[in-house]
Parts: sequence; structure tokens; C-alpha cells
Amino acid sequence: MILNRLFNFIGYRFINLALDLDNRHQYPVEEYERYKLEDPHEMLRVTYPLNKDSLVVDVGGLTGDWASRIYCLYSCNIDIYEPHPVLSTEAKLNFEPNKKVYINGFGLGNKDDMMELYGDYWNASLYKNDCGNVTKVPILQASKVFDKYKYIDLLKLNVEGAEYDILPDLIANYDMSKIKNIQIQFHRNVPNYSRRRDDIRNDLSKTHTMNWCYDYIFENWTLMQ
Repeated sequence: MILNRLFNFIGYRFINLALDLDNRHQYPVEEYERYKLEDPHEMLRVTYPLNKDSLVVDVGGLTGDWASRIYCLYSCNIDIYEPHPVLSTEAKLNFEPNKKVYINGFGLGNKDDMMELYGDYWNASLYKNDCGNVTKVPILQASKVFDKYKYIDLLKLNVEGAEYDILPDLIANYDMSKIKNIQIQFHRNVPNYSRRRDDIRNDLSKTHTMNWCYDYIFENWTLMQ
């Protein structure tokens, strides 16, 4: 398990390098340069008041790359949601036999459905693209799945556009005061993404405060006290 975690941590760096080189993941240039300058080791993404009893929910977990960093730092409980069958299988291997990390081999959305996942590996999205193969995957309504969570210390969303379905569903149908921190990557691959992001942010601001942000890269919202 230690070797798997080590390889996964290295894989986290490789994935980030690959995304840097992949022209299908174009971030705003000036904002990306600011991000890399101010947080070159991406410590903001893993610096939270967590401990061994905390619960982290990682939606869009890939092979567990980010979750591996979180677990190495805090030894906390982590639920990973990853619909791509290859990635979720690799995540299970990476964390086996760790009983504190559970991998769910399905995605989240605003309804229960079987949907087409376009693209391979980190390119995979529920929104149509030309990044690879098409795979049918199960998607469950996020708010129904989250009914089992009495409290979430950190929710991370990196879901290639599905955040515009997941967050409105959670805001409408789940008690958002149960989530202490929400780390989001908003994407620009969906229609009316700017307006939809503004709507979500306006709704989030009723319960949470945005305490750091790199536009369309990552941002974090913390529950108001």
C-alpha cells in the first residue's frame, strides 16, 4: 500500500504536467501564471483543518491522486467518486487495503441515469468532446447520495463541467451547512458557463464565504461561522 501511495503521489505530479501540456485544458493564461507563482506546490488545495476523524468527499477522484496527498497529510476518512471504470479500478488498487478510503465507481449529477462519458482518463467529461472513447457510466443524483453524510469537512469537485449540475442540486436539496469547505474547479466547456457559475456563487454565498480563488482553476468556499 505504501508503494501504491508513493506511485500515486508521483502520478499526481505527472497528471498535472500532462494537463499543462494538454491544449484541451486551457486555463486563463494570466490567472494560471498567478496560480503557479503564488502556489507552485499546490499547497492551498491540501491545507485544511483536518485530522484522522475528518471526512473528505472527493468527486472526480481520478486514480486517487489528490486524495492520496490528503490522506498522507491527515490519515482522514475519504470517499472518492470516479465514474471512469479504468480510473476507479486503479484507485481501488492504489488504496487497497486501506479501510479509511472508499472508492465509488459511479459519478454524481442532478438525476439518476446512465450517461455517456466522453474522453479517456483525465479528459473524461459528461459533456461531448473529441478527447477519446465514449463510455456508458452510472450517474446518481448527488443530493440523494449525500443524504448519508451528517457532516463533510471538505468536499472537492473537479468534474469537467458536471459541477454545473451537481452544485445546484446540492444547494436545492441538501443542507449545505453540513459542508465546512468546498473546493471547486469551474470549467468553461458548457453553454453559458459564466452565468451559471455566477448563479452558483450567489447561492453559495448565502452559507459560505469564498476565501481563495484562481478563476476557472480552483477556488475554495468555507462555511460561515
